[in-house]
Amino acid sequence: MPFDTPESAADSFWTPRREARAVSLWRAGASAGEIAAILAAPSKTAVIACISRLGVARTSAERRRFRGPRLPAPEPLRSDPPSTLARAPRPWLTRREGECAFPVAGRGMRVLSCCNACGAARYCPAHAALARRGVGDQGDCR
Repeated sequence: MPFDTPESAADSFWTPRREARAVSLWRAGASAGEIAAILAAPSKTAVIACISRLGVARTSAERRRFRGPRLPAPEPLRSDPPSTLARAPRPWLTRREGECAFPVAGRGMRVLSCCNACGAARYCPAHAALARRGVGDQGDCR
């Protein structure tokens, strides 16, 4: 029977060597998630349980002092230059009725619309042609 043994499956991961490494990383200021990643522990909760079981506490001076491996900073989103078809692009939400809704620059909340006059249509004639044709060179519909 598996439950007759003194060690459960969760305890079998924690060898004395791994416990010592977890304690040293913990005292260096590493978070439970960082320790779990470094030791390939089952989870950060397993690290917290191990540290708690060993009775290890860290002082406020030891917190967040760890500067282990970090991921590189993500590249900033580049903003596409406004289309040459748009005479006066504005934020998408500020366009008025009868203005082209075609997105010409920006991303997310910073998207700019063409805002050329289009009457009752959704897009101005140049952008309507571009939308029908699909993605391609915008220079063809000027």
